[in-house]
Amino acid sequence: MPNLGETAQEAADILTGQRLTEYGDPIDNATHAAKVFNAITGKCLQPEDMVLAMMAWKFAREMNGTKADNIVDLCGYADIWAYMRNGDNEVPHFDVPIRVPVNPVDDRELCGSCKGDD
Repeated sequence: MPNLGETAQEAADILTGQRLTEYGDPIDNATHAAKVFNAITGKCLQPEDMVLAMMAWKFAREMNGTKADNIVDLCGYADIWAYMRNGDNEVPHFDVPIRVPVNPVDDRELCGSCKGDD
């Protein structure tokens, strides 16, 4: 069992090292994920919502059995969420969903950003 702070430090080391190098800025990734999700579903989730969804995914995995990787990832996602909520970091915010027909038989709600109005 790790000492207090070790799991958070492991997550921080991964976020600022390997993952940052491989995947780039977490705000950019969450923004892209939200755009993809919104395009697929017609919803209008925000980048912060995507981070919370990943945290929920890790909690759900833990319900099936504890794995150290899940806990490290949860710490990392919590750190990203806190980073996004820091007023010094610019996180895109998509428009409130509006009703627009996607096609004649589909009237899902899409935000302006999802329609390409950004």
